[in-house]
Amino acid sequence: GEGLCGIDFLGPQADERAPRDPLSAQVVAQVYHYLKDPAWSFTLPVDMQGTAFQQRVWARLRRVPSGDTRSY
Repeated sequence: GEGLCGIDFLGPQADERAPRDPLSAQVVAQVYHYLKDPAWSFTLPVDMQGTAFQQRVWARLRRVPSGDTRSY
């Protein structure tokens, strides 16, 4: 696919470089906005590969509003 499939948060010693491709630049910008405002709504294309069960769980998780807590 052509979307985000994961994010690695590197330590402070990581080499800081500007993103090399448009998707990476979008990811950096949107994560920055989210860290400033957790109500930020991501618009990134995602490539979520998983079992049918995992897909259902992830779909339900996306419906939980920012700041809310759910339990099961």
